[in-house]
Amino acid sequence: MKAYLLVLILTLPSLGFAEAQNSLIGANWELPGFDPFNTNFNPQSQITNQNVGDLQVKWIYQVPAKPKGVEKGVAPEGIQTTPMAINGIVYFATGYNRLIALEGSTGREVWSFQPNTTSYFGKSWWSGRFATRSLTLHNGILYMQGNDCSIYGLEPTTGELKFSLPDTCKDIPGNTGQYFGVMSPVFYKDILITRANGGFYGARGFVAAYDLNSKQLLWKWYSVPPAGGEPDWGLKDAAKGNILPYKGDWGNSELIGGGTPWGYMAVDEETGLVYTHTGDPSSVGYDAALRPGPNLFTTSVVALNAKTGELAWYYQTAPHDINNHDPVWSVILAKVPINGVERKVTISASKSNYVYVLDALTGRPVYDPVKIGPPSINSPNDNAGNSANLTLSTSVLLGKIHCPGNLGGPFAHPAFAYNTIFVSSQNECGTVRKAKIPYKDKVIDGYDFLLPADLPQNSTIYAIDASTGKLKWSFFIGNRFQSAALTVSGKVVYAIDRVGIFYALDAETGKLLNKVPFNSFGAAGVGIGADARGEMMLFVATGGAELVEERPGIMVAFGLPSEKIPSINYADQITVAALAVAAVSIVYAVVKGRKSKR
Repeated sequence: MKAYLLVLILTLPSLGFAEAQNSLIGANWELPGFDPFNTNFNPQSQITNQNVGDLQVKWIYQVPAKPKGVEKGVAPEGIQTTPMAINGIVYFATGYNRLIALEGSTGREVWSFQPNTTSYFGKSWWSGRFATRSLTLHNGILYMQGNDCSIYGLEPTTGELKFSLPDTCKDIPGNTGQYFGVMSPVFYKDILITRANGGFYGARGFVAAYDLNSKQLLWKWYSVPPAGGEPDWGLKDAAKGNILPYKGDWGNSELIGGGTPWGYMAVDEETGLVYTHTGDPSSVGYDAALRPGPNLFTTSVVALNAKTGELAWYYQTAPHDINNHDPVWSVILAKVPINGVERKVTISASKSNYVYVLDALTGRPVYDPVKIGPPSINSPNDNAGNSANLTLSTSVLLGKIHCPGNLGGPFAHPAFAYNTIFVSSQNECGTVRKAKIPYKDKVIDGYDFLLPADLPQNSTIYAIDASTGKLKWSFFIGNRFQSAALTVSGKVVYAIDRVGIFYALDAETGKLLNKVPFNSFGAAGVGIGADARGEMMLFVATGGAELVEERPGIMVAFGLPSEKIPSINYADQITVAALAVAAVSIVYAVVKGRKSKR
């Protein structure tokens, strides 16, 4: 075996592996949203709207139970990473930060990586939440972020740890809240860019950049002032966006926090801009009257200079947000023909049930925000611009239904393909009550967002013409659709709802083409990529949110029956050498993994 592996490995350069592997379109899914632009669109053409109804289960992998040492009562939030496929190996992560690599053809485990989650409990900045929402491949290294905000880089074939950047949420100036890292970093050249969630825990929102080689901090950008306020907050940069300056924005409360960027960022290598969303100013519901002003730069779409961290532009979708209606999950960067002229735009969906298409260089809307979903109720500052009421108290919502609720509207990754925006929306309304709220190691008099049990909960997927903002079709789902990304490929839109029902819809018409009930928690998008034989497969991960260790989740691979797989033109698409290399990589990893366990 050693000699066989050595001969093959030594001959790899002459086989032109990189060129051959790249020539099979869509073989590899290497970034959270497939590409740096977060389109969630794989251009492969083996599995299409013509044959998706023929899919069959190829294998099922049972996810291991939670790691030893994790305290009882700390529940993970389910499997939320869209599976990635790289050179025939499939990667995903569990809610407990366990990164798993599987052989794409069989589902056999190649390796796994588990950070020391027990060490999290001794870190004062960690909020106590478990979740992992994305992985990223950059320059041959696979990156993930642990919930303690440490960043790990691993060799994809063997799982060997090659990079670590510990505790990036530690000692954030002006922060008195707590964080949990959920998103892998993004990269601009040799700059690693990261962020963390934690608005619910009063954490101060930030984006940080590090030199990838030296690990030195290059810059930090803050989305909110420090606890206690900052008298001139936002005055310098207010003119870079859609909101007028407001003296005394945020006030001087020690409760200030929030605005944490918590979704996929998009990177534009041509302009050097990185795009992100920011969270709402007070997920926990401390009274909005204590934070007068628009609360720049929360509930916004933001563009930053990747080299310096300087704010290029912002667009605030709900100034002085009292409904928790921030933009969600991912910014899409796309080129769209507008009135016959191609323009580079960002696409964002907000929990307010508005979809925003903004000029990527200026942040100005290319057309009016697109309203989806049912009519809004008691959402006073949604899409209000400079007409927003900047002194509202959360108390105006007491005893009232507000729609969408704080988890309503779009609450999952949209997708972009065929000049069409695909976006989901939850029909989920809410109420507000006064409550004692745990916040920043205190218990405060605040407001609790509730989900009424007697109101219907369902979802709809919309297809919107990106050039005009006009609705093309919609598809109703009888359950909530939350967290999971929409994936588009081969003229098919893939979705998994909250109870684990898998849908395949025709991208042009919205017609249902296939449906599979998993009867398990659905919070991850569908990954698509090739196994080591060059056969395209769908990878679906569900579950992982239960406290019962015997049901921690599964990964299921779907593929076409062998007799219905389109023949591969190896001369034009992928060479036998590339397939051999992918297979050898897997064998090598398995052999090395076995040795390491002896």
